[in-house]
Amino acid sequence: MDKSCVLVVDVGNSNIVIALCSPDQILCRWRLATDRKKSVDEYRFYFLQMLQESAAKYEMSEKTLRTHIVKLALASVVPSLTPILSQALEKVFACESYCELHVVGHSRFMPPLAIDLPDISEIGADRLLNAYGALVDYGAPCLVIDFGTATTFDVVDAEKRYAGGAIAPGLELSLQSLVQAAAKLDMVDLATVDKAIGKSTRQAMQSGLFWGYLGLIEKITTQITNELMTSDIPIILTGGLAQFFHRSLPFPNHFAPDLTVNALRKMAYDV
Repeated sequence: MDKSCVLVVDVGNSNIVIALCSPDQILCRWRLATDRKKSVDEYRFYFLQMLQESAAKYEMSEKTLRTHIVKLALASVVPSLTPILSQALEKVFACESYCELHVVGHSRFMPPLAIDLPDISEIGADRLLNAYGALVDYGAPCLVIDFGTATTFDVVDAEKRYAGGAIAPGLELSLQSLVQAAAKLDMVDLATVDKAIGKSTRQAMQSGLFWGYLGLIEKITTQITNELMTSDIPIILTGGLAQFFHRSLPFPNHFAPDLTVNALRKMAYDV
């Protein structure tokens, strides 16, 4: 294990991803359901568990592992959890004076990316991280589609500026809303399907979700590339549900499930 590791925490509306990273790779990762009701001490317990698991994996003491972690980086789109997780991290690493906590958006810890928007404060940390990660890995212009609680489309233009994008309801959120509003519809598993004509209610729902979202992705992507006046740009797919679409889309795309975490890792090493 590298002796200068970083611990990064990416807080989304549905999941929290925590990763122990070296300068060039993710060493260990964990995924928790985002819970706005948990306390500082409950999250502190999670972090301690993760330290113990990592120490066991690398056959070293927890104390030794702590000395390897030189920076902490936190990105959050859940404002109420930002101070809770910050305090939990600081409690776990309080005895390590050399271990700094950096929170995206605070103390000038921002992706090194020009932003072509009138109000920067409106943009979520995840969207900026995705744009920065895509720019570094794929160049400009480029488009990132992130399949999370919301499905977001984020554009880096030819001048390497974050140019904005689009936000649509996420696939799981749409399914939950449908089930809640329609008394005779039950939850179904999300799946890729070959045919649009379903022979049962379950198949019909799966068809509507899959083909409906495939159409949404194609249409918004086409509109964005038309506005950029080029169709020859890297299109990067990330987020928990990207796996359902990256092989079904009619245009080339890059599947990058760790795009956000890797961008946060790179930022942490650069500060």
